[in-house]
Amino acid sequence: MPCEPRPTVSVYTGDRGLLRPLFDLAEDSPTQLDAYLADGTVLVAECDGEVVGHLQLVTAKPGVLEIKNMAVRPSHQRRGAGAALVAAALDAARGERATVVQVATAAAARGCEAASLQSTGMAEGVYRAVGFRDLGRILEYAPRG
Repeated sequence: MPCEPRPTVSVYTGDRGLLRPLFDLAEDSPTQLDAYLADGTVLVAECDGEVVGHLQLVTAKPGVLEIKNMAVRPSHQRRGAGAALVAAALDAARGERATVVQVATAAAARGCEAASLQSTGMAEGVYRAVGFRDLGRILEYAPRG
């Protein structure tokens, strides 16, 4: 069931620490998250006045923006919040005259639990639905911690 009315998306200017539980849904490493939490622009999706998702958009290099972290609360997945966040990010990228928006998705390293793999599959579906295409796979080791 979609969020009624449609999720509203806005730029978040508050304390990002308050959004950390959402960031944690998409980042396994607290150390990695600490390194980029303050970067870029954060968009939030709200349903009925409640923040249910976020998307962090950072400059990767001139003309290239990256969706660094994105998550929607499990209770609100498949209700349009993720699609609304990605659409707003693409609008912002056009406004900044970016020529590329990139995103990297990954399964959680916590033993590759089924829920983590499912979440990654849903995220990839959202991106593909708005025109992202797979440009390859990168294997990377990120120590926990």
